[in-house]
Amino acid sequence: MARVRNLIARMLGRFGDSIFSTLSRWEERGRSPGLTRFLKLSLLGTLVTLITSVSAQGIEPEVTCYRVAFVPDIVLSDVSIEPNPTEGADTVTVKGTARMESVGYHITGGNVRLIQDTTNKVLCPSDGEFSDTIENFSARLYVGGIEAGTTWVWIQIDPNIGEETVTSVPFLVSEPEEQE
Repeated sequence: MARVRNLIARMLGRFGDSIFSTLSRWEERGRSPGLTRFLKLSLLGTLVTLITSVSAQGIEPEVTCYRVAFVPDIVLSDVSIEPNPTEGADTVTVKGTARMESVGYHITGGNVRLIQDTTNKVLCPSDGEFSDTIENFSARLYVGGIEAGTTWVWIQIDPNIGEETVTSVPFLVSEPEEQE
């Protein structure tokens, strides 16, 4: 196919050379110079376009090697933050259960942090290691210095393959109750 394209391109090139030289002679001899110049430019522009399109190699379909991202199904349940409301406590304990519902996957870790904070705290698995499809976890977060009101805890669970699952849980930071 490439040989045929190149042969056609060479033939069109030779044809263009002969037309160009013939029309140039007519223009120099004064035979309708305006019409001759118009024909020369129009025909040569057409020939250049034809030669370019014929000699250009065919466009192959693009093959992509991207793997479709798979987000495994991780379900968080029994998530609690204690004490809630805090009633003046400086720390809270985040507890919960993460369950991997996708076959062949397991939980490899996780993080927790306050939404307004930038530092992640590593979740602690109750059995000492993240390696199963069901993991109970806990972490302690410092909440001292946060103004009273509702704030959010961000929880991230990491699978062995794929994208992590992130969820947020609200809790109430409150002032200590006054003793009478």
